[in-house]
Amino acid sequence: MIQSLFHVYIYGPDGGPLASRFEDVSDRLSQVDRLHMELDGSFVWVGPNWQLDGMIYDHADRIRYIDLKGHCQLQQWQTLMRWIADPMGSGSREFLTVWGAQQQVLHDLQSFEAIVWPA
Repeated sequence: MIQSLFHVYIYGPDGGPLASRFEDVSDRLSQVDRLHMELDGSFVWVGPNWQLDGMIYDHADRIRYIDLKGHCQLQQWQTLMRWIADPMGSGSREFLTVWGAQQQVLHDLQSFEAIVWPA
């Protein structure tokens, strides 16, 4: 199973703010086993062989971006992205973009996943 080390910034469409509200994402992440969420927006989610560390930056009740680093398998990554894009579980996923800190390139979510976790 492929685990990749990365440092990225998660944005909404075209690198703008996310539609998700800080409180909704924070509440959702606070309910996850092995995920510790702080009031300042920092969080860590750990498994036996993987770890994701993040910081949610917001302004005026909207998430501006999420600083995320760690290493995990595609399954954990996609689960976290689903919680961020649709914290209320309504089924409407927001379009997310990913800024790779090392590559300094903006990707749509699916392109980033294909690069980091090739089939």
